Amino acid sequence: MAIESPGQTPASIEQIAAVLRDHDRFIITTHVNPDGDAIGSCLALQGMLKQLGKQAWIINPEGTPQKFKFLDPGESILVYEAATCDPLIAAAEVHCTLDVSEPKRLGAVAEPVGASKLVKVLIDHHPDNNHPASLALIDPEAAATGILLYDLAEALGIDLTPEVARFLYVAIMTDTGSFRFPNTDSKTHRVVARLLEAGADPAALYSQVYEQDTLPRFRLFQKVILTAQFAAGNQLVWMICPRGFFEQTGTTNADLEDFVNALRSLREVEIAILFSEPQPRQVRVSMRSKSRVAVNQLAARFGGGGHQRAAGAVLEMSLEEAQAQVIAAAKETLAETEA
Repeated sequence: MAIESPGQTPASIEQIAAVLRDHDRFIITTHVNPDGDAIGSCLALQGMLKQLGKQAWIINPEGTPQKFKFLDPGESILVYEAATCDPLIAAAEVHCTLDVSEPKRLGAVAEPVGASKLVKVLIDHHPDNNHPASLALIDPEAAATGILLYDLAEALGIDLTPEVARFLYVAIMTDTGSFRFPNTDSKTHRVVARLLEAGADPAALYSQVYEQDTLPRFRLFQKVILTAQFAAGNQLVWMICPRGFFEQTGTTNADLEDFVNALRSLREVEIAILFSEPQPRQVRVSMRSKSRVAVNQLAARFGGGGHQRAAGAVLEMSLEEAQAQVIAAAKETLAETEA
């Protein structure tokens, strides 16, 4: 069921399809620290627009994580730089924001796009979305933004190419935890069946995403897992990744993806949290829960958001301060669920 928020004009998938048909030049953007749903959805939309004879540039605030670069061997995804990207934004007609729930998640792209007169289209599946848009399709019941892009392809009446099917399969596979998270529903499997028929290879794509880890990333995992601490009768567990870990292993914050899920797999754990420090006095907090706690509400207390079982926030403070505040709030949340 689609929802709306102040600053958004709600739109149907057919209305968004009409905007895509009626314009010729597009900018596509997703959030900082992009995941598989973000990257896959951007590339899928770009491919769909090209099928319609349109021009489309993907401009993201941060680079593509190593594990998803195989989807973009030609490096068509641009990382925002004013000198190269502002002329493209100025020449475009429509800006499509995918998988983004709030303006600050656009990072460096937010200001130039916000100042432009582009038609702003938003497609997302996060609850509590407050990102402004001329036309917004927000459907929290969709398992992934990639599901909504599949619906858009149908509304446009275009055939799924093997390439677009691959992009959408990765988007959906990663955001459903390889189809094991609670957001996996019957529609998810129906859509995936169509993607397989269109040429997506599930074994090959799983291997590309989950079986190509580098030794530096493994070394980072070794360091981070040893920081694990438990509280609340082992219902709460957290790890930290200080900036020095990145320097010692030659990695970046993007290499932390999925680390927090290793903690959620423990039997007693309800909330798992990972604190990382990509820059001085900037802490990224990744939260996961198993069944009782809506971690998007916990994240919202710190200006963040996300899904009920997967959320996050960015805090401008020291790693120690972030741990103290978030862990205290997590303990309170757990106590409330038991009251």
